[in-house]
Amino acid sequence: MYKVNDYLIPLDEILSALSRLKARSIILESPIGVRDLALTLGSIVEDRVKVSIYYSGRSAWGFCDVGVNDAKLLGVDAVLHVGHVNPVKYHGGCRVYVENMFNIPVIYAPFYYDIEIPEYVAASISRVLSGNVYVAYPVNYEVTAIQLAKHLPKDVSYESSIITGCFTNISKLNTYSYILVVAGGFFHALTFKILNPNLKVLNYDPHRGEIYDVEKYFRRIYSLKIESIKKCLNAKNFAILLITKTGQYNLELANKLRRLLHESSFRSIVICADEVSNDLLSLYPSVDVFINTGCPRLAFDNIDQYEKPLINPGEVKTVITGKLSEYSLETLLHMDVG
Repeated sequence: MYKVNDYLIPLDEILSALSRLKARSIILESPIGVRDLALTLGSIVEDRVKVSIYYSGRSAWGFCDVGVNDAKLLGVDAVLHVGHVNPVKYHGGCRVYVENMFNIPVIYAPFYYDIEIPEYVAASISRVLSGNVYVAYPVNYEVTAIQLAKHLPKDVSYESSIITGCFTNISKLNTYSYILVVAGGFFHALTFKILNPNLKVLNYDPHRGEIYDVEKYFRRIYSLKIESIKKCLNAKNFAILLITKTGQYNLELANKLRRLLHESSFRSIVICADEVSNDLLSLYPSVDVFINTGCPRLAFDNIDQYEKPLINPGEVKTVITGKLSEYSLETLLHMDVG
């Protein structure tokens, strides 16, 4: 592991992947908050191997958001995507992996925050947690999560895994006394509350050195979501947002939604977009409701940013039938109409 300031990066594995691909030019992309790391990593890579690097200025929100189109325009040999991984393909023995997307090799490489666990946090963990605990974390917090797990009380049994904002491979969530999420902010912790609002979910934010219950944050957003669904019940005009990000693009789903709305006597249009924002939605004042086919979290976490309702495919039938009493938040993550 190679240390860069407060980060750890699997440099040897990245260099090995570039060597196997015989890449002579790449585009390097990363989340907005770690562009300093991206520039440093790029400089190190150029010192070690003969490769020309372009730096992506676009946002990279997850492993589903890769700049393949940019790579094709530039004619580079590969994309080096730093910061996100697919939990299904990632494991400790192989941290960096290559996936072919539309004939473009994409090197997925994590980075890890190198943050020590304060003694007061370790003590607090011992007081708060009991029973069966699941420790979950996005890949960038794996090092911290492993450290934190060592401070769990001896009478606490636990399991752990990597998660994303819309994916967890944990089954039988209700068998755990607590879900302990290690991540900056409460975005990832809310994943579990969406799946089961009755879960006890705590979040440890290493950047702030705080452990807190996410219940109040969840309840606030949940109430806004219900109000948003209510506003949809008298809608007539819909717009289906066909997201063009490589890992989110789903034309078949957009067409299925359009057929369903037509069969139910609703009017609809399809809008192609790479990003979703209130500025985009405000350009279509005649639209009553927007249906998102991209990242499912857009229709929950950002709900207070939109002047018009934004819903996901799994929520469309509730709107069509008008049966709000049958609405379940779990449908939020169901990106289909079946």
